Amino acid sequence: MATTPQILDEIDVSDPKPFRSEIEEISNTPLPYELECWVREYEMVGHRDEFLWKWCLRAIEVTSLPSVDQDLRDWNNQTKLLGVMLVVVLDDIGDNTQDSEFVEKLLTILTNCMNGRTNFNSLNIIQRKKAQFALKLWKTIYKRVGSYPRFDELKELLRYDYLQVFNIIRYSALINKVPTAINMTEHNLYTPHNMHMVVHGTMDLMCSSGFSFNELGKIRGILWLGSCMGRAGNLTTTWERELYEHDFSSGVYALALDEGYLTSDELHTLDPEEIRRRIRKHRCEEYYLMHWYQYRENICFLSKKVKSLDVMGYVYGLDNLLRLHLGSRGLK
Repeated sequence: MATTPQILDEIDVSDPKPFRSEIEEISNTPLPYELECWVREYEMVGHRDEFLWKWCLRAIEVTSLPSVDQDLRDWNNQTKLLGVMLVVVLDDIGDNTQDSEFVEKLLTILTNCMNGRTNFNSLNIIQRKKAQFALKLWKTIYKRVGSYPRFDELKELLRYDYLQVFNIIRYSALINKVPTAINMTEHNLYTPHNMHMVVHGTMDLMCSSGFSFNELGKIRGILWLGSCMGRAGNLTTTWERELYEHDFSSGVYALALDEGYLTSDELHTLDPEEIRRRIRKHRCEEYYLMHWYQYRENICFLSKKVKSLDVMGYVYGLDNLLRLHLGSRGLK
């Protein structure tokens, strides 16, 4: 089995400075013109800083499957960023405004759109603007992927993968509404889908003329483990921002509750600094980073069973993704 990288040895995972040079480069790199136009539209309905989209595009680039045909790589990466933007719009409604009723209405609109039906009648003016933007993103994504060489072979899987993303958005909204329901079992089962990485992998395969369809099951297993790695890096570097937004859907809170480091009542009554202190004291971040290593080892083992895809190239991209997460603490 491959040796795990020493990325976390002899460093403080709470200190982003060793990784900040690449983050500064990302911040100073302009987005492609078309994506800039989408960001300007997003700003009419959302509040995230432009840095998030630059960071996400770099993360998408480093974790793209090596099998993607070169002439489709940039176009596909930009399509995937539109998908991330869609999830951010949905997440912010569920996590920040905690309007679970609107989340459900919007997800229903998107799901029905798959069958050609849309209905905004039950939405107010503000909700309608967000719904229209989300629907525009959704239709653009499907128009673009519909032209991919292997779309017909994989379109049912892409639909399924997106339904799993929609399900985790529902789950996050539910947890913020009923925080006593938080538990590690469901969190570990559902939340990796929120990273969008299985969806991205399916899109990559649609653009990969050389991958063997007979290896699809093994590759999807690898994509799932990759999304678990992505989730570990993300939740360990975003939970502090979410703490001040009263968004407790992160795995560090699920772990703290399961282990008795915090109670559900304390999440809503304690000073945020005390919650932060307890999570740091009990090394909740390190728990997920150790699991990151385990997921990586599993992918390295599976790599021996896949011949039509450079799996280790994907693994090295996931290593880079963790560096991007660690360097962006407090910035996204």
